[in-house]
Amino acid sequence: MKNATGFIADALQLDSLPDSFTQEQVLSVVAQALQHSVDARSDVDENRITALRQALRDIELTTKDAIVALTAKRALVADDE
Repeated sequence: MKNATGFIADALQLDSLPDSFTQEQVLSVVAQALQHSVDARSDVDENRITALRQALRDIELTTKDAIVALTAKRALVADDE
């Protein structure tokens, strides 16, 4: 994330920060910060899911244990549903 000053300036579309903010400006910045946090968390979760699915595929393709292969395959199918 950017530094706080840059984030606020971008969020409010200002070149420099004023000495005081209106209630609407504060609410706007807080709302944008919360959305940014949710978006960042969503990206992390998506990366985790992708990595876990890849690990399950690798297990399914490389294991010599039939039970483990079936368990990995079932986990992938369950995730697809």
